[in-house]
Amino acid sequence: MAAPSAEEKKQEVSKSPLGQVQLQNAKATASVIIHLFGACVTSWTVDGEEQLFVSSKAKLDGSKAIRGGIPLVYPQFGPGKMKQHGFARVYSWTLQKQESNSAVLRLCDDDLSADWKAQFPYKFALQYTVQIRDDNSLHTELTVENLETQKTFDFTVLFHSYFKVNAAQVRVLGLKGVSFEDKVEKDQNVSMKKEENEEVTITQETDRIYLDINNKEIVVLDPSKSKYQQITIARSNFVDVVVWNPWIEKAKNMSDFDDAEYKNMICVEPGSVAKPVNIAANERKKFTQTLSVATKK
Repeated sequence: MAAPSAEEKKQEVSKSPLGQVQLQNAKATASVIIHLFGACVTSWTVDGEEQLFVSSKAKLDGSKAIRGGIPLVYPQFGPGKMKQHGFARVYSWTLQKQESNSAVLRLCDDDLSADWKAQFPYKFALQYTVQIRDDNSLHTELTVENLETQKTFDFTVLFHSYFKVNAAQVRVLGLKGVSFEDKVEKDQNVSMKKEENEEVTITQETDRIYLDINNKEIVVLDPSKSKYQQITIARSNFVDVVVWNPWIEKAKNMSDFDDAEYKNMICVEPGSVAKPVNIAANERKKFTQTLSVATKK
């Protein structure tokens, strides 16, 4: 069965009963859809070609985080003291400002339930800016503000970017020589490894945290794509990058993910997750990602 086209995917996400925002650059060559629930970017189309993966089984009714696009992970990556991946991706954000090619969304502690406030008892504000630029690039920027007058707090943060690719052919460049934690490795004594390959490929379940990466760009290359084979990821203030594909067995165990969809995606996720980020009272910290497409070099 053929995968949904970019236009069909737009029609699917438009069925969401929750609010959404649509953006387009001035040349009308690139567009974006953002769901207010989770502030999740669910579509980035360039010249009619969809760049992001959203599962055909993704829940778009607010019952759980959206499986695909660019979910926002804050203030906790993975399991821990609070629920998996924190609350940013499971709350509806307030649209503060919208222009034809950009939007600004906000979430703060006043928006949280008593349960979430008990798990994260701090005053804070998140501002998320999404911009689709005239060069077709997608720029996302998250500002974390500590509204406490005296207390500091820690958090982890990540842009959980899902890319629409052929997993059998995709290559991730820019990670050679970087140490990583292999979350699939059962022997914890050897779970810390060093990337020896110029190109990271997907041949099995993959769940890796690449650590302390400098600001060099990461490239996702898929030669099977018809228009834009290359996506370049530029980051600021994120120190780690997660590479993830659930593969066969994990895919079968996810209710909001089709059994065979592991073949159609890869997550390459800029974040600061291995070590918590500390933020002082009245301080702001900004994290950015810029995604650019190109034909294969």
